Amino acid sequence: MAVPVTAALAAHRAGSLGLGLSGGGFIIPFMLGVIQMLYVELGVMKYSMPVAGASTGSICASVASGLVPVQQMCDTIARTSNKCRDKGNCFGVLQAVVQAAANELLALDAAEQANRMRNLYVAVTYPSPLGLEPAEVKLISQFSNRSDLIGAIDSSTYIPYWSGPLLTTKYRGADVYDGSMGGNGAGFLPCPPNLNYCVRVSTMPAGVPLNTLLLNLMATPEDRGFTLGIAANTVAGSDVGGILSGVAAARVAVAPETAVAGPGRLAQLTKALMSLTTPGEGDADIWPGRRHPLPVSDYHWMEWMVTPPNDSERKVMFDLGRAEALSWAQEVGFPEAAGKSVAADGGQKQGGAAAATSVSMSG
Repeated sequence: MAVPVTAALAAHRAGSLGLGLSGGGFIIPFMLGVIQMLYVELGVMKYSMPVAGASTGSICASVASGLVPVQQMCDTIARTSNKCRDKGNCFGVLQAVVQAAANELLALDAAEQANRMRNLYVAVTYPSPLGLEPAEVKLISQFSNRSDLIGAIDSSTYIPYWSGPLLTTKYRGADVYDGSMGGNGAGFLPCPPNLNYCVRVSTMPAGVPLNTLLLNLMATPEDRGFTLGIAANTVAGSDVGGILSGVAAARVAVAPETAVAGPGRLAQLTKALMSLTTPGEGDADIWPGRRHPLPVSDYHWMEWMVTPPNDSERKVMFDLGRAEALSWAQEVGFPEAAGKSVAADGGQKQGGAAAATSVSMSG
């Protein structure tokens, strides 16, 4: 009996398949594992296919669009994560860290490559002028030069008050912030336009209302210890005095219209975040915990958004991404995925033989 053709497989055959990547902070190794499996190990997705990313997803989109090799990104993420672990989780300085990493990773002709391929979409959130209406997430797909491309990624990853001193940063003269903070659906997990099927990848366990996160961070002794450790590291490793001085200076220098709109914009942002439920079946295709157990609780996993994992934790995230991507590819019927499995140690088994991926997540 013939196996039914799934929507994803039909879109692949029609040349109309693409990728959507959510936000996720320092959980970026999970997405890189997904890309490693789908693009490198199985080859069922190609670097020419359209990809959209928000926040952390915009960084990974530079890999899925062919601008940055997987291993080069893994090396940079490892070094950056280790630096941030020693510097208060990069509280107050994350924007500068992202800019430095983008400058290191992107080739001089990266914008020209992206424009020529027309396959990269970076999600950026634009708050309303007075903060009276919900913010709008826009996909940026054409870049005037390399600096403009870096600015788009920088803006897509700008976490209000964490990346820098203000609610917003500037992109092309407009006030903007993190591209994954627009609420449910495309406000968290964008997709490229005009596709028959978008493979939607979320870094978060499914079905978790964000408004319960703060209430559950102290639910178990393990979660309490992890949460308090994050807080202690953030305070001890940050230049709190310098950050507060920077906040004061930035607020004095801010344009009057931005200052007036601030309270309303913050209220709209809070409303969008508090209404967000992490996507699962029907709203995403691949996420941690879908077919393979998480190594920690849902809330511990989500706290990795703001605290960088160590070398071994990054490896676990990366291999979980590979495993979840392989399971999805098998379920939708890609023949390249048949008969393969990802071992707990990161090896890939085929016909009984294990072959470990050559990608390293160590700093």
